[in-house]
Amino acid sequence: MPASARCFLSFAHFFRTFRQVLVDLGRFMFLFSRPRVALTAENLLLRKQLALFQERKVRPRRADDFTRWMMATLSQMFQWRDALVNVKPDTLIRWHRKGFRLFWRWRSRPVGWPRLPKDLQELIRKMAAENPTWGEERIANELKLKLGIRVSPRTVEKYLRNGGPVRTPDPNQRWLTCVRNHAKAIVACDFLVVVTASFRTLYVFVMMELGARRILHHNVIAHPTADWTMQQFREALPGDHPYRFVIHDRDSIFSRELDKGVTAMGARVLRTPVRAPKANSVCERFGGTLRRECLDFFIPFNERHLKLILRSWATHFNHGRPHMSLGPGIPAPLQQSPPANESRPGIPAGYVIRSTAVLGGLRHEYALERVAARAWEGALRRSPRRDTLRTVTGPISRDGQPFCGLQGSHRLRGRHQPGLLTGISRNGDRNGPEYAREVFSAVPTFADGYVDVGDQPGLGIDVNEAAAKKYPYLRRLRPTIRRGDGTP
Repeated sequence: MPASARCFLSFAHFFRTFRQVLVDLGRFMFLFSRPRVALTAENLLLRKQLALFQERKVRPRRADDFTRWMMATLSQMFQWRDALVNVKPDTLIRWHRKGFRLFWRWRSRPVGWPRLPKDLQELIRKMAAENPTWGEERIANELKLKLGIRVSPRTVEKYLRNGGPVRTPDPNQRWLTCVRNHAKAIVACDFLVVVTASFRTLYVFVMMELGARRILHHNVIAHPTADWTMQQFREALPGDHPYRFVIHDRDSIFSRELDKGVTAMGARVLRTPVRAPKANSVCERFGGTLRRECLDFFIPFNERHLKLILRSWATHFNHGRPHMSLGPGIPAPLQQSPPANESRPGIPAGYVIRSTAVLGGLRHEYALERVAARAWEGALRRSPRRDTLRTVTGPISRDGQPFCGLQGSHRLRGRHQPGLLTGISRNGDRNGPEYAREVFSAVPTFADGYVDVGDQPGLGIDVNEAAAKKYPYLRRLRPTIRRGDGTP
């Protein structure tokens, strides 16, 4: 049966029951106006008729919900055990308990938090669609760390289940690290194998800091050697490095000479036990993460192509990817923490969501951006008052419209004088107004899209004080210099 038909039948049943309850309540209130003797006589007459009904042994029909509710309610007003005829006492008690259970189920129903705003629901579904390998926790961490929106992973799962793609968590992503003590002083390294489009085998060498989960160094080679590996350690571990231990497996490329060289650099080498990948679990796990999030979607053509892919993904891994082992956190975030939003989840006022594609759209990074940073140019170009100086910022265009420094309309002593301070005219006068040359001995000129300050000494220093008295400074005409993001 369709859901709409079931909803209609439920509403019709509720309407019929409610109507019968109102009718019986009206009758009950009417009986209050009758004398007690009349009620007693009517009650005795009804009992006689009920006795005749029992003698005929007619099977009564099944009681509906209205009859059950009414009998359970009226039984609380008198001694009902002697008045029961067609119903057993246990049945009446069961009806009373069922009604009490339904009442408290309604009173104890979970209220929960209000639903998320529509724009935030669409953002969650968008992040899930653009990043197929992300789970509920990853999306919740992305919202919390980069956008300042605190949303539970269960809430994310609910909206993905109702209106988005099905999100099944990968059991391989649940792991516990065994290295917790001295994590900031430990560096782990390992080799990964990648096959190119021409079926050539390449080796990726990775070094990670366990405390911050940050990639210190990575490189690609077709035929690794001990000398090449030692050179990678020299590039990754400078002379003043704070690390005390280096973990690697028992591969033959990590020779004893290499271990001695690393020890001479001030780090103690820790070899993992035989066939114990959990001893170097961070690097082993990193290899799986690299394949699932990056290499499974690319087929590198050669060594140079693979280096370009790894360079872009390593930047995203260090500066844009949340890590659960950090609380969650980001190893080396480039942006500041988003503003705290402890109230109802939502996008902070005055901000918009900026999405940045990584690896050609394979991954996306999200950040908060002030609305003023986008609208500053239009706000600065609005028509000002007639007695103000209009200023804009930015580079100088090729068509002669300056966007750098002070330029615009200046109303001075009833005359419209463009380009007072820079000497660059918007109306086509590239040599500046005459009164600027009268005050300053050296004036910049505009030619071929460039501002030429000239070789004449005294720029901004030599001033004709007698001529400057003709043009007094007015405080209300003070210009406003703005940065590229629109802030003063």
